[in-house]
Amino acid sequence: ASYFYGPDVVFPAQQDLDTARGGTRDLLVAWEIGKFRYSEWPAGLHDAYLDQVAAAARTFPYAMYVRPWPEMNGDWTSFQPTPTGEKEHGGTPEEFIAAWRYVVTYLRERGATNLRWVFNPTTDTYVGTTDIRTIYPGDEYVDILGLDGYNWGNTGLGWGPWRTFEDIYREQYDRLAALHPTAPVWI
Repeated sequence: ASYFYGPDVVFPAQQDLDTARGGTRDLLVAWEIGKFRYSEWPAGLHDAYLDQVAAAARTFPYAMYVRPWPEMNGDWTSFQPTPTGEKEHGGTPEEFIAAWRYVVTYLRERGATNLRWVFNPTTDTYVGTTDIRTIYPGDEYVDILGLDGYNWGNTGLGWGPWRTFEDIYREQYDRLAALHPTAPVWI
């Protein structure tokens, strides 16, 4: 089961316990914590919130897969890491990496060892997107690689014709899989 949580939502919660159905269902949460600049996380500005997440995770009896800043490489997000860090809730690639590592380390050190970390960009590789090779936080901070791809086809949005699965995924998949060759890749 896959769903989104916004900033300041404390999870895992009762909803997650119900959705897990006694551990027979894996949970994947897109954690939309992109309403804060990356530099705020290692500065400890959100530690009280992370403490609440850690406490909730310690009582949750199952693994939960968490993809913070989902589709972070997309130019449509306010938290896209860019070379100059100009996005409202973003920062530089170095600040993104520092924030990711801080959040993962902070929660692990507080016993939230059942959270699994999913690095999940989009398949987009056009000029306005961030090259994922510049923002990858490192193998010890990533358990699963994820990839969101879209086929807009004849939607009238002017984003091109229908494309094959291969056309949508191949380039970014190859980049992603090269970053952590032993991690599973979820699409």
